[in-house]
Order: sequence, then C-alpha cells, then structure tokens
Amino acid sequence: MSTTTIGVHRVTLLDKPALEPHTRPQQSRLPVALMYAAMTGLLAVLVASLLVIGVIGLLDDDAASPPAAGVNTAIDVALSEFAIDGDLTAPAGIVSVSVTNAGTQQHDLVVEELDASSPVLDVGDSSELALGQLEAGTYTLFCSVPGHRASGMETTLTVGAAATDGASGESSAAGDHGGHGDDFSDPDAIDAAMVESMLKFPAETEGVGNQILEPEILADGTKKFVLEASVIQWEVSPGEFVDAWAYNGQVPGPQIVVD
Repeated sequence: MSTTTIGVHRVTLLDKPALEPHTRPQQSRLPVALMYAAMTGLLAVLVASLLVIGVIGLLDDDAASPPAAGVNTAIDVALSEFAIDGDLTAPAGIVSVSVTNAGTQQHDLVVEELDASSPVLDVGDSSELALGQLEAGTYTLFCSVPGHRASGMETTLTVGAAATDGASGESSAAGDHGGHGDDFSDPDAIDAAMVESMLKFPAETEGVGNQILEPEILADGTKKFVLEASVIQWEVSPGEFVDAWAYNGQVPGPQIVVD
C-alpha cells in the first residue's frame, strides 16, 4: 500500500496485486519423459530379440537341411560274359545305377569303395542300385560271382570333373568298360576286329564245357541226371586261370538232352 498527500486531503491508495492469467498448476514433465524412454528402450529390445531369433532360426534351418545334393544322374549298366558296359561317367551328386544282366550266366554289380552291391541277377533280370551322394573321384565296379572279376568284369565309374579330359575329348579310364575301350568309329576297324575275334575262336584252352550229360536209366525207365557243383581252375584264355563255379567239372556246365 502507498500514501500520497494532495493538498490538505490524504488519499490512501491500496495497491492490488496485478491480475495474473488463470493458469493450472504446471505438472512435472520428468515422469512422462521417463515413460517414453522406457517404452523406446523396450521397443528396441523387442526388435533386437526378433532379429536374434530370426538369425538363430536361419542357422537352425541351415544345420537341419542337408547340403545341396546337386544333380541326379541315372546310369544304365549291362553285365555280360565278361564285361561291364555302360556310359560310366557322372557329375558329382546323387547317382543311381540301373543294372541289367544281358549275359547267359548270373551276375551282380559291386561298388568296392561304397560297399554297395546289387542282388545276384538271373539272366534278363534288372535291379536299381542307389549309390547316394557321390563326391568327385573314381569308383571300382566289379562282379562278385567267383571267377568273373578276374575274367574281365571290372571297370571304373568316374564322377566329377575327371569324367572327361576336357577339350581333348579323350575318354577317361571309365570309357574302357572292362577292356572294351578300343576306338571302333572306323567301319574297316570294326570289320577287322570282328574277323580277328572269329579267327581266335575257339581258344586253345584246357577243359571243354557244354558236354552232353548221359543219364542213368532206372528200372522203370526214368532218366536220372546227376549234377555236382564245385569250384575249379578254369582257363579263360591260354595260360590265364581263374576260380570258377562248375557243374561236373565243366564251364559251361553239361548239356542235358531230354526226349
């Protein structure tokens, strides 16, 4: 309050406080800022957790999934006396072999390095031999019937880059097919090879097979034929002997004639 004297009169003026605009009490902004900071941090943690879970899921999928198998290759192989024939090359990947006995005796096919084999096939029978995932390299194929491997039923399956010699176009070892790798693209060469093989037959070897087996005539007229199986030393070519199953000491076995 202030006092002012005017003339002889004294006037007392009362100072009133200045009017302030109507305002509501100001709330502290600190709790709100802390709340936003906490929510932002929680969101960041959730995003990071999702990223970590996604990475772990990808790693688990990679661990659970087998490596890419590459291409699938099917090979046709024919077994005969005494050779293993077919296009015995394949790229690295899953390989299967369709085995057919095209000969006149029982044969099978064994992959030495994989300890895998087909069943023993009768004449004209076929079988599928799944070899699975094969890395690049060479694999030995042979027939496990006694005497057949030594007689020439062994060859090589080549898998991967070594299947061919590249630009040279020369066949690899697998192209030999158990000793049948000669180049017969020339018709004259084919004729010459045929004549040469005919002149060599029959080879002068010990033992004679396919001989007529005479029966024993029983009292009632029944014909009795006796066959005895055994392993003998069979001369497959002059001076080359192998162990072979024989009937009555013969390869091929004796001939039976029945009226």
